[in-house]
Amino acid sequence: MDKCVDSSAEGAEIAENGEGFNTVFDDVFRTIAQKMPFLLIPLINEVFGTEYAEDQKFLQRHNEHYEKFGKIVTNSIIQIEGHLYHIECQSKKTGIWYSG
Repeated sequence: MDKCVDSSAEGAEIAENGEGFNTVFDDVFRTIAQKMPFLLIPLINEVFGTEYAEDQKFLQRHNEHYEKFGKIVTNSIIQIEGHLYHIECQSKKTGIWYSG
């Protein structure tokens, strides 16, 4: 896991303490992407407004988990029928998270 820290007070505290963090959102998304990738189909359907069947065949092209500027970032690129879907999950120590 690459570790980059910004110059904010939160970033400085993480760097000083040498501690990383995970939130429940990070853990859930990583578990889905790594151990239960079939659950990505309903997520893609919901986020991107598609209607793929739950047993749709797909390829996981790229999964990345790293810490950047005090956030845990999980990237997943899924290929379905010639379409590429990029899902990125980020969370901060404060519990705020983003997905899109």
